[in-house]
Amino acid sequence: MIERLFASATMYATLAMFFDFPGDPLHARLIARTIGRDVKCVLRQLQTLEACRIIVCRSVGRERRYRLSGKYPLHAELEALFEKSRDCRYYPRQDGPRWHIDLLFEDGDLDGIDE
Repeated sequence: MIERLFASATMYATLAMFFDFPGDPLHARLIARTIGRDVKCVLRQLQTLEACRIIVCRSVGRERRYRLSGKYPLHAELEALFEKSRDCRYYPRQDGPRWHIDLLFEDGDLDGIDE
């Protein structure tokens, strides 16, 4: 239902991933696998979100990792919207009611993304 407020279902699902896992830097392939969408579609949405300054990006080796920017003016409003709709979301690769993906990042240098 809430997906219809966004330009595409991929945009909604991509943005929802960031609000479901706010402290975790995410990369495009992980998001694509988790939400069950093509990685090219996810990359387009990530570019849009980065251009709007909703997310920030940092290169780690050959990979780009993204996370939410706390400096976005409507961050609190988006957070409230996604928090209220959290129970309605389902990820195709979901194990149990809610799972956490921070174990996929073990290099320890994940919090150094500049906003």
